[in-house]
Amino acid sequence: MTLADVLKKNFPYITSDEAQSLHKIFSEYDVSPSWLFGNTGLNTHQIAQGDILTGLNAGVWDFDNEENQTRFRKRENCFGIALTNSCHNERNDFLTFAPLMDAEPYFSKINNRSMEENIKSNVVTQLIFIPKTNDYPALVGDFSMCFAVTKNFLVKLRDQGIVQKAHSLTTYGYYFLLAKLTLHFMRPEASEVARI
Repeated sequence: MTLADVLKKNFPYITSDEAQSLHKIFSEYDVSPSWLFGNTGLNTHQIAQGDILTGLNAGVWDFDNEENQTRFRKRENCFGIALTNSCHNERNDFLTFAPLMDAEPYFSKINNRSMEENIKSNVVTQLIFIPKTNDYPALVGDFSMCFAVTKNFLVKLRDQGIVQKAHSLTTYGYYFLLAKLTLHFMRPEASEVARI
């Protein structure tokens, strides 16, 4: 047995057919807040994978061609969805989040009705659409803009009431998140991709 065989057998891997099946399922079913979110994790201080927090600051490094300099584009007081595995949240010094943006300004900026429908159907692999709830607007998360926060800093902000847990996922919501993460991070690459 080769190393490639062992890796394919034991590690998460999604085939093109499986990816197409997931896209089909996503496009046929509306993501509903009632099956996505539950109340069980809201009263705990533990941060679980998929928890949505408010009050986070996110950002990306960028290069401004006009000014010929690097800059840090910061998004303050945003939502974030925890991507770090729950057991690692207790042990690791850093927790990884994907930023969640208010969907309406996001859709206005892209100004493309077809793309908006694809995002709402969750068939765009790098994005996750989270529908509006009674307490929060509809959100769009971008897995390509992940950011890390130290656990100590996050605990300090939580204790000060700056960062709060907005939602915890149900079991269905959790597996929905895993499907989205798998489609984005672990789907097969095109056969043209060269490996050394």
